[in-house]
Amino acid sequence: METYAAKGFAAKEEKILELMEKNLELEKQVLELEESGKAKDELIRARTEAVSLMSADLSARGKTTLDELEETKIQVKEQAARFRRSELFAPMRTYCTHGLYNVLCTRCVMSSVKRAKTKRALP
Repeated sequence: METYAAKGFAAKEEKILELMEKNLELEKQVLELEESGKAKDELIRARTEAVSLMSADLSARGKTTLDELEETKIQVKEQAARFRRSELFAPMRTYCTHGLYNVLCTRCVMSSVKRAKTKRALP
């Protein structure tokens, strides 16, 4: 027959073994959680980098679009100025194509230019 002390000792040993098993399970869970945390951190870092790259790309596209818009505005202004000049000289071209001499054409042009300037100067 076992003595009371031997029974107590066996129960304590069994309890120690149970606690060691539980400790191993908990350590395994800690390692799994750490690994999961590292994977999540890596995923967050990758997403942050992707967002940064997309943001930089959008900024570059926006700048390109603004540059193109500014270039288009300049071209429109230039075309409008060319159109105004062509409209200013259109009556003079008509006179010159009807067989008038160059001297008369030059006088027509000059007088038309003077009239156009005075019309534009007046509000």
